Amino acid sequence: AATPRHDALRRATDYLAGQGAVERAVPLYFELGDITSAAQTIAGHIDTLMNLGQWETVATWLNLLPTPTLRAWPALIYAGGEIAVAQADVNSAQRAFSTAATLFTAQHDVDGACQSLLAESTLAAWRGDHTHAQTRALAASTIAEAAGQLWYQGWAVWQLGCLAAAAGQLDDALVYFGRGVAAMQTLDDSVVLEILHMAEELAFRQRDLQREREFHRQAYFAAESAEHEAAKRLSALVREPPVQLDRLLEAHGWTRTPLMLKLPVPGPQLEALEEPESPGLWESLLRVIGLRRPATNATDPVPVRVKEAPPTGAGGLLRSPVPEPAVPLAPSNLPILLPADTPQPAAPSGDGEILPSEAAPTASPTAPDPARSSSGEPLTPPDAEGKVPTLTAYLLGEFRVTLNERPVESWPSGRGRLVFQYLLTHRDRPAPRDVLMDVFWPDASPDSARNSLNVALHGLRQGLRATDDVPVVVYQDGAYGFSPELHIWLDVDQFERHVQAGQQLEASGDFAAAAAEYEIAAGLYLGDFLADAPYEEWPVLTRERLRVAYLDTLDRLSQIYFSQGRYAACGTLCQLILARDNCREDAHCRLMRCCSRQNQHHLALRQYQACADALQEELNVEPATATKQLYERIRRREHV
Repeated sequence: AATPRHDALRRATDYLAGQGAVERAVPLYFELGDITSAAQTIAGHIDTLMNLGQWETVATWLNLLPTPTLRAWPALIYAGGEIAVAQADVNSAQRAFSTAATLFTAQHDVDGACQSLLAESTLAAWRGDHTHAQTRALAASTIAEAAGQLWYQGWAVWQLGCLAAAAGQLDDALVYFGRGVAAMQTLDDSVVLEILHMAEELAFRQRDLQREREFHRQAYFAAESAEHEAAKRLSALVREPPVQLDRLLEAHGWTRTPLMLKLPVPGPQLEALEEPESPGLWESLLRVIGLRRPATNATDPVPVRVKEAPPTGAGGLLRSPVPEPAVPLAPSNLPILLPADTPQPAAPSGDGEILPSEAAPTASPTAPDPARSSSGEPLTPPDAEGKVPTLTAYLLGEFRVTLNERPVESWPSGRGRLVFQYLLTHRDRPAPRDVLMDVFWPDASPDSARNSLNVALHGLRQGLRATDDVPVVVYQDGAYGFSPELHIWLDVDQFERHVQAGQQLEASGDFAAAAAEYEIAAGLYLGDFLADAPYEEWPVLTRERLRVAYLDTLDRLSQIYFSQGRYAACGTLCQLILARDNCREDAHCRLMRCCSRQNQHHLALRQYQACADALQEELNVEPATATKQLYERIRRREHV
C-alpha cells in the first residue's frame, strides 16, 4: 500500500507537471516508478524542450524509458532521431525516423507521419540514395494531401523540388515548387512563401541560363565549323595557283606576277591558317567556360556530391553541414536507436554439427510498434522486452534483422547470410540439409557441400550470438529451422496480410478502409524482395510475385484516390508505378487525367509524349487508340 509520504509526493509531482515545471516533475515521476506519467509529461512538452535546446536533458530521460513505453509515444522516438542527427549519428537517426513514421502512421497521426517521412527522406538524400529520398517524400506528400494538411503538403513538395533540382531535373522542380507555393498561399505564411518563391525564381533562372548556354554553345560550334570551312578554302587558294593565273599572266606577264601566286607556300606555314599550334588565351578561356567540351543535354541529371555531415533543415537538404549544438550533449545511448556492441565469436561445437544458431542482417531500423490496422493485425513486431525472444526481419528492400530489439550487425563472410535468408523465406517448414546443400553448393561433392554448410551455419551462429545469446536456428531430424520458442515478425507477412485485407474490404465496398490497408502495405514495401541478393536464383519467383502485388496495390489505391477526387495523391502513386514499369499505359493515362483535372494540361500532354517514347523504345509499339483519343480530348481541353 502507498504510504502517506508516497501519496503526498505523487500529488506534488502531478501539481508540478500541471504547472509546466517539467524539469522538476519528470525526475520525481522516475523516483516514484511511474514511467508512464514521466513519458507522458516529456511527450507533452517535447517541442518546448527541443526548441529551448534541452537536448542533453531529453536524451538522459529517453535513456531511462523502456522500449515499450517509447513506442507508445512516437514523438519521443522522433526527438531521439533529431538528437542523433545533431550528434552526426546518422544510422541511429535513420532507424528512429523510420520507426517513428511507422508508429505515427499506425496511429493515424498525419503530422507526425509526414514529419518523420520527410526527415527520413532528408537523411537518404544526404547519403546519396536519391530513389529512397524521393519515395519517402512522395509518401509524405500523399499522406498530407489526402488529409488536407497544407503545411506538410507544402514542405513535402518543397523537398521533392529540392531533390529534382539537385538531380538537374529543373522542369520537375518548378512543378513541385509551384505546388508548394499554392499550398502555402492558403496558409498565408509570408516567411515560408518567401523561401518557396525564391526557390522557384532561382530554378527558373537556372533553367533559362542552361538554355541560353546551350544556345550559345551551339552557335559557337556553328561558327567554328564555318571558320574551318573558310580556312580550308583559303588553304586551297594559297597551296595551288588560282584559277585566274592564266589571265593574270596574260595581262601582266611572268615577271610582274608575284611569285607567291606562281608557287605554293610550304606546308608548315599553311597549317597555321587552319589551326593554331598552341591553345593560346582564347582557347584556354573556351575550355574554362565549357565551350570546348562535347555538347550535353541540359536536362541530364547532375551527380549529387554528398558532404560528410548530415543536413539541417529543408534549405540544406543535400549540402549543409550540421551546426554545433547549442548546449553540450551527452553521448547518445537511446536503447532503440543504437546498435549493440559485438563480442568476440565463440568457438565451434565439437560434434561437427551446427548447434542452435541465430540470424540476421546489418544495422536496421528498430522493430515497429504493435499497433494494429483496421484489419486487426499488428502493424509492427510485438514487444521483445518480455520473456519470448523476438526476431524481426525486413526482406523488402535492404535486408535488416533485429533480435530482441538489437540490430544484428556481425555477419559472416561466405553464404551464411544467404542460408539464413533462405530459411526465413521457407520458414513454414524446416529445410532438409540435403536441400540446402543442393541450393547453395550444387556442383560440390556431398562431403564438400556438407562441410561448406557447416562452416556457413557456424559463422551465422556466431554473428547472431554476438547480438543476443538466444537460440534461433536449430537442427533436428536432418533439417534446419527456427527455434519453436522464437517469435518471428516478417515485413513480407505483414505486407501480404494488408494487401489481402484491402482487397477483401474493397470487394465489400468499404473503400475508405481498403485504402487504409493499401497505404500500410505500400509503406511496408521499401524495395524488392531480397534486393541485395540479385544473382541468386531461388528468390526470383517470390521477388516477382511480391513486385506484382505491390504494383497492383498501388494501382488499386490510385483508382480509389481518383474516384474520391484526390488527384494529386493519385498522380503520385501513378509516378511510383511508372518508376518501376514505365510501359504501364494505364498508369500513364490515369496520370494524364489527374494532371488535366488539376488544370495542368501541359503536364498531361507531356505525359502522353513520355508514354509514347517509352512504348516505342522498350516495346517498339505505339500507344493504344484509347490513349491517343484521350490525348486529343486533353488537347481540346475537354473534361476527361
